[in-house]
Amino acid sequence: MSKIIIMNNIIQKLSDKSEISYQQAKTIFEKVTRAALKNTSGNNRQTILSKIPNEITTSISDSEKFNPVRQNISYRQVYEDVNNDLSLKEISDPKKVVFQAVKILENDIGIKNLLTDFK
Repeated sequence: MSKIIIMNNIIQKLSDKSEISYQQAKTIFEKVTRAALKNTSGNNRQTILSKIPNEITTSISDSEKFNPVRQNISYRQVYEDVNNDLSLKEISDPKKVVFQAVKILENDIGIKNLLTDFK
């Protein structure tokens, strides 16, 4: 199964589970992926990049993909980013949707603890 099909399946999974549009789910996965890349390094970063489709990676700059400096990005930071995105304003519970997106991504790519806990 190609990585595009896998990622599209998880985008659709989030869309269905959270009752949000496919485009909103894609936008949230872009934000979660950016944060996960900042939170990881080495093999985990390569695993993330290898398992997400170009549809997502093209929206992420090379400096975000390959920056060797690891940061501690929390759920709260991603939630705030989602909450401030005007295209996502109609989501009734963005905190829950971010949590679901992270869990779906973790389960599907096989890497746990992509983001730090809420602070």
